Amino acid sequence: MATLPVRQLGQAGIITDAAPESLPPNAWSGGINVRFTSNKVQRAPIHRLMKSGLSATTPVFCYGLYTQDGYDSVIYCNNDGTIYQLSSGTETNITQSGHTPNVDQRPYTGCTNAQVTYLNRPDGPPIALLPSGAAFETLPNWPSGDTCVSLRAFGSFLVALNVTKASVAYPNMVKTSDVVSNGAVPDSWDNTDPTKLATENEIDELKTEIVDGGPLGDIFIIYSHDEVVRMDNIGGGFLFEYTRLPFDNAGLVNQNCWIEVDNRHYAWGENDIYVHDGVTKESIADQRIHDKFFQYLNMKDSNAFFVCEDKQRREVLFCGVSGSPDATIQSTNGFCNYAAVYNYANNTWSFRDLPNVSFATVANANTVLTYATCPAGLEYANVGGTYFDQSDSFSRFAVVTLVPNSPYGLTTANLDALDNADTGRLALQLDAPTVFPAWVQRIGFDAEQAGGDYRGYKQARAILPQVQVFAPGVTLGVQVGAHLVGQSTVAYDALTAFDPTSMYKVDTRQAGRYLAVKFTMTTANDFDLSGYDLDLMITGKR
Repeated sequence: MATLPVRQLGQAGIITDAAPESLPPNAWSGGINVRFTSNKVQRAPIHRLMKSGLSATTPVFCYGLYTQDGYDSVIYCNNDGTIYQLSSGTETNITQSGHTPNVDQRPYTGCTNAQVTYLNRPDGPPIALLPSGAAFETLPNWPSGDTCVSLRAFGSFLVALNVTKASVAYPNMVKTSDVVSNGAVPDSWDNTDPTKLATENEIDELKTEIVDGGPLGDIFIIYSHDEVVRMDNIGGGFLFEYTRLPFDNAGLVNQNCWIEVDNRHYAWGENDIYVHDGVTKESIADQRIHDKFFQYLNMKDSNAFFVCEDKQRREVLFCGVSGSPDATIQSTNGFCNYAAVYNYANNTWSFRDLPNVSFATVANANTVLTYATCPAGLEYANVGGTYFDQSDSFSRFAVVTLVPNSPYGLTTANLDALDNADTGRLALQLDAPTVFPAWVQRIGFDAEQAGGDYRGYKQARAILPQVQVFAPGVTLGVQVGAHLVGQSTVAYDALTAFDPTSMYKVDTRQAGRYLAVKFTMTTANDFDLSGYDLDLMITGKR
């Protein structure tokens, strides 16, 4: 008879590339809609409705407009180029004058420089929203007839990447504006005018076309499909210097597939997920979740892939279209249904369902409720936040746009904020069709820490979970399983609804050379799983 205590359950996260039997006891071999923090397992955040039934029926991009002393607004773009602004629950059409609706699958890029907001899609010229502007306008002083794949801000300049001039494509061209003044757009993009600082350069050594780029501290990083170039502002007559970085297996899979966090870029290439500081590069997916994640990606829909940050939880989400067998829903129209989530504070990976998400941004939201504004059907059971949160609602959250996916009950285009289920701060209703089961499992236990080995037969007599829930009557599903050899099917007990307010163990009689455990939360509730004990008997070898 032996007891196997397993603790620090948030330390290793999910590891799918290694054989389960080779993992440390506190690592997980699979799971979805969970996260790892403070040495425990939690439910991943759920979706709360900021706006249901958006005017744009197929929103493909969103962008938060930061407000220093009030509520942010969120800009979102329909796939036909129509643009709306959501402010305190009210939508306003802010499309540029004269726009002809045109559906285009290529991604938007967006940036803010000197208080002016810019959007770009390759089917037309960049557009700008001035601080006092009521709507976007075609970018003044931009060369007529030109387009670019990406438009980004860098210091006092705008940077256009992968440029088409007069219908002639220059896929490796980098074009920069003249210096930008506060509250104004660039006054020139003419690199032939000696009185201006505009530049135009082609990076001829690139083997593939430029995909995107962005600032990294005081430098600018340019990505092709498989290479990375560093751009430095060196001043003088040449102004910018370009240096190809010696990174293997790099580049980007799509626009918007990088993000800057703590002066490093987290980047999603066609064959790897990596982080770099402009000098050194490190894969954060290899030998951890790389093989499983990339195996099921639908690269045909890579135009929909993007990377975003959940600042509240210090996580980076790599959002894609996947056929993973763990995904609860499948994408019916090419938008994201699955994410690999990297917690950069704890260096752990997890996975998450995405309910047909098209893009993400960061914003706060006016969730202060009055008797006049409280929606019908709002109850304590389906709303987040506290009375205190009503007086302090300026915290910023990850905000996502959802495209309808009728087979799974997603019948409207919505703008959702990500928040904890029971311990969150947003006084917003659940987006009910987006509530997916959360589960995490570990198979392949050989119990060597309790004196077992591969040949030894182990019988589990009970599991003693250390778990906390945060709402009355909430239970966590607990199962113990076993399998005879590493690749055999795990036979689990029937799920037991474990109530930590009245129970301390779950009895079982599972036996095999390997044991397995699984924890499941089917409702929209939070839990903290910090450890468990397995009560074992190790019997003969055969």
